[in-house]
Amino acid sequence: MSYLVEILLIYLLYRFIAGFVVPLIRASRQMRRQFNDIRSRQSGFSENPPGPQKEPAEKPKGKVGEYIDFEEVK
Repeated sequence: MSYLVEILLIYLLYRFIAGFVVPLIRASRQMRRQFNDIRSRQSGFSENPPGPQKEPAEKPKGKVGEYIDFEEVK
């Protein structure tokens, strides 16, 4: 009977490790890799500043459109 209990405990321990601990470790490694990738991209942007800034296009002057008055319908 004690062998059966030991086998059951070993099986439950295996299921816990295989079903919870291993995926948790894999997910944390993947998140760490993604975080480091983002950090390296951001540091790459700060080392190479963008070229000269373009001036914004001028807005058209004068009458752009008509004003339409409306009434709120309840």
